[in-house]
Amino acid sequence: MKDSSYDPACLLNLDGDVCTFTYITTGVTLFIASGIAIAFLMVDYTLIKPLHDVAVGSSLFLAFWQFVMALTIQIRGDQATGAGFPGTSARLAAYAMAWMCMSFSLIQAGVTCVLMYLARPKRRKVKVRGPGTPSAIPNQSFSTEAAGAQRRR
Repeated sequence: MKDSSYDPACLLNLDGDVCTFTYITTGVTLFIASGIAIAFLMVDYTLIKPLHDVAVGSSLFLAFWQFVMALTIQIRGDQATGAGFPGTSARLAAYAMAWMCMSFSLIQAGVTCVLMYLARPKRRKVKVRGPGTPSAIPNQSFSTEAAGAQRRR
């Protein structure tokens, strides 16, 4: 069981593992951001088109996760400051960096969404002719008898 005494290795802790959470979140953030960068590099290859959705989803998840980290650091750091632990200026720097990282992740998510939208394959519009024409009858062979029967109805 942990006690609530001052831990000089982590200035954000009051009685939890905020620094461990921050280390893990930073590693996951670097991994996901690297994956998004690779998806940007491969965006023009035809075999990698499913990466568009993965890159957009990953960037949105990354922005959300950075928000959770910044909020956690802010709340737990305020608790440590309120308890009188030293290192207030270091905690203020941690707050600023956490919110700045969250802002950059949000910008990256927006840029990823826009770029992946612009890079998606264009859909071709097919003009459909009136009823009874060969293009309006999918997967059926066209015959003049069938067209005549449709017109008589």
